[in-house]
Amino acid sequence: MGYFEEKLKNSEIGLSFDDVLLVPLYSEVKLEEVDTSTRLAPGLVLRIPIVSSPMDTVTGEEMLLAMGRLGGLGVLPRNYPLEQAVQAIRRASEEGVPAAAAVGPFDDDRVRRLLDAGAAMIVIDTAHGHSRNVIEATRRFSGYGAAVMAGNIVTG
Repeated sequence: MGYFEEKLKNSEIGLSFDDVLLVPLYSEVKLEEVDTSTRLAPGLVLRIPIVSSPMDTVTGEEMLLAMGRLGGLGVLPRNYPLEQAVQAIRRASEEGVPAAAAVGPFDDDRVRRLLDAGAAMIVIDTAHGHSRNVIEATRRFSGYGAAVMAGNIVTG
């Protein structure tokens, strides 16, 4: 048996949204008793458990602010121009809404600028959250006082 054949045969089962269905059932829970808040990091509680994708076609300043105002978290893309990102994060911070920005594992200066502007979280935007560089970046960025999300792209 070849390497790839064995790897496929022994791989774990993964599910996507199309593979899962939540079937509604009878409930006596009242709407006002439902709490959708979630603690994303120490000191960062969202009223709704929704985080925007850090893609330039999804999150800009307008979406960043809207997500925060509605109780979620907007995340600016890592390729968002730094000065515009700092301005948008600062504006969100002044409004009292949480905002985050994506960075690469070697963007230490960018991280410091975003944190100084009031970023509630730094997202290390990578497909390999379990790689050495990302693990080390997570430690460094946490040392700057950042709440860090790492490996947000399909890292199992």
